Amino acid sequence: MGVSYATRSDVMGSGVPRGSLVRPSREIARADDVAGTLEVEGHGLAKNDTLSFQVDAAGVLPTPLALGVTYFAIVVDEDHFQVALVADGAAIALTSTGTAPFSLVVPIGPMIDT
Repeated sequence: MGVSYATRSDVMGSGVPRGSLVRPSREIARADDVAGTLEVEGHGLAKNDTLSFQVDAAGVLPTPLALGVTYFAIVVDEDHFQVALVADGAAIALTSTGTAPFSLVVPIGPMIDT
């Protein structure tokens, strides 16, 4: 028996709101306000992947990052990335390192349309 995939209409038709399926969050190991990078070992991001952040416990995001905003990945290497507000946009300059813990959230993407 072959592998079955849910189509976009299968998922949306079952009442799952768009953007609500996400991969498990990954804690950010370090924010570097000089290099403007965020570190997550083996982050697995590709250029222009969409992502957001969540704050855990008493964490504070690096300035000027904000909760509820969708960012686009700029891959530096397998463990470091920057973010932009638009696809292929300029990296956002971090002006603080924030206070851990805070995490990276990446939506599950893309579904197959049939």
